[in-house]
Amino acid sequence: MRSSHIVWRFICKLIDCVVPECCFVCGNVLTSNEKSDWICSQCDKLFVSINQNECCQKCGYPMPKENFLDEHSQCQSCAHYKPYFIMARSAMQYRDGARRALLLLKFHFNTDGLKFIGEQMYKAYLRSDTPRPDIVCFVPITRRKLFFKGFNHAALVANAFIYAAREHGDNLNLVYDLLVKTAKTQQSKELNQAGRLQKKHFIKINDKHFETVRKAKNILVIDDIMTTGGTLNNVAKIITAISPMCNVYCLTFARTMLY
Repeated sequence: MRSSHIVWRFICKLIDCVVPECCFVCGNVLTSNEKSDWICSQCDKLFVSINQNECCQKCGYPMPKENFLDEHSQCQSCAHYKPYFIMARSAMQYRDGARRALLLLKFHFNTDGLKFIGEQMYKAYLRSDTPRPDIVCFVPITRRKLFFKGFNHAALVANAFIYAAREHGDNLNLVYDLLVKTAKTQQSKELNQAGRLQKKHFIKINDKHFETVRKAKNILVIDDIMTTGGTLNNVAKIITAISPMCNVYCLTFARTMLY
């Protein structure tokens, strides 16, 4: 047994010499202490986490300290539009490191950062004190886009989150086809904030999961990034229309910043 272990360690070292593990952000070769998360210590500093105690208690947007009044404080957008979800949280601000990680995943199918993304999202989930969900799902894309692109980046992020949860002994139930997107949505960059919040996203509940949704008390919706929250709010609206007593929570890796 000991000899086989020595041989395996030798093979691993040989592989590292031929194909060294690199940081998924900058591409530099990782040290032995950095290999667990596929990120170097310098790039790790580029990620700005969101303080769960200093953000809008509804959508999770980081609020300046002078605007953070009490535990029930909300941003102006949530106070005006009243989201259908109970709470939304994000792990990182969409700056530098988080931006590069998502762009590499979304447009270059670089999945090396998924373990890091999933771990950070699970930490944010724990810090938010979100009730344990009966169902975890993710924001879908159309079948046509899935065919040409080959993958749904939100599904990859959700898988990474579930994997991180299981690594910590938390077996969450991810339903891959709970939501279906029936048509292409207008590009958000063409709309202002009010338009993004009010646009139609052409998402529906998969017919075979109607009863599952009706019986669920808590549902967690996963996406890669939250800008105004229009997509997640629309998903929450669809779920609560079928099951009014269901509480919808949202979790993303990054949150777009306005400043």
